[in-house]
Amino acid sequence: MIRRVLPALAAGALMLPLAACDGPGGVELGHNWEGSKVFVLTKVSGLSTITGIDPASHTAEPLAAVPTQSDDDDTASPQITKTTDGRWIVTVPRKNGRPSRLYEVNTKDQVLDGLGTAEGGRVLIPTGDYVTAVGDKATSSTGKATALVYDPATWQVKRDVTLPVNPGLAAGGTPGLCVGDNSTNGFTLAVVSPKNGTVKALPQVPKTEVQALDCSTSRPLLAGSPTATSTSTGTATLHLAKQGEIDVLTTSTGRIDRVAVDSTSITAAVSLPGHVELVELDRSTGKELHRTRLDGMAATDGMRKTGKDWVLTSGDSAVTVDLGRGKATTFTLPGQLLNAG
Repeated sequence: MIRRVLPALAAGALMLPLAACDGPGGVELGHNWEGSKVFVLTKVSGLSTITGIDPASHTAEPLAAVPTQSDDDDTASPQITKTTDGRWIVTVPRKNGRPSRLYEVNTKDQVLDGLGTAEGGRVLIPTGDYVTAVGDKATSSTGKATALVYDPATWQVKRDVTLPVNPGLAAGGTPGLCVGDNSTNGFTLAVVSPKNGTVKALPQVPKTEVQALDCSTSRPLLAGSPTATSTSTGTATLHLAKQGEIDVLTTSTGRIDRVAVDSTSITAAVSLPGHVELVELDRSTGKELHRTRLDGMAATDGMRKTGKDWVLTSGDSAVTVDLGRGKATTFTLPGQLLNAG
């Protein structure tokens, strides 16, 4: 998965019970914790809420209100991150760059567990056995982009790594952290090992505007469009090329909002005027395997696989897609999407 990058964590446990009835601000909270397989943040009646999505019943409902305090940064949205071991972490920014508050979504007890705080101005990225907090140079006191590597079992900082490139885009996976940025000369990418803090700069990818990034396998995948030939109309044709240790996926038209890779396939969400095309390709050859057109979607802000279905979110809508059958079902979120991780 990809995160666009625009926390030292204190120990402690804050238990916030969440009743399946009228919640804070009159928000009616649901109770389908067990059926919810994907969690996102939505704005419901003016409150940021954790919304659970049940792909089987094609429903979404608010399950918890994110705690608010007087020093919350109202100009920045909370973030939600799914760690490699399956935990969902919510980050709440605070004013004036103060440490962000962290909560874990405890689906078993149906509560939010307070984890303490994280350095402000960073985005949490799952990186195998670790969670890495990435900050760009604009928010750094040293003027350099850095990554803080945390042990999620103790939430202690293991190391602080200086990044060789400003992280306009960042993604993580078992191999580590990928960070990169577009420039007039192309896309610059670096891979960071959270285990030992080593940084490997990879050759620049020219003539490509990278819009999405996946670092879940040993070969990073960059996805975007050629800078000289891209248009926004017509049928999207996807092309997979190999450049040294990097795979590059480009679309002939539109924008690749999201991309996900496993050992056998690549799945890309391509946004076009009035619709999104979800396309699956063979990981080795780039041959198209499946394609489903999703009319009415303007973009893809979130994309996660659960079972055989993909769950896509954007605006106030969610859609489940079974690419093998070419079947898509659209349903409404309880509020406007704030963040899908």
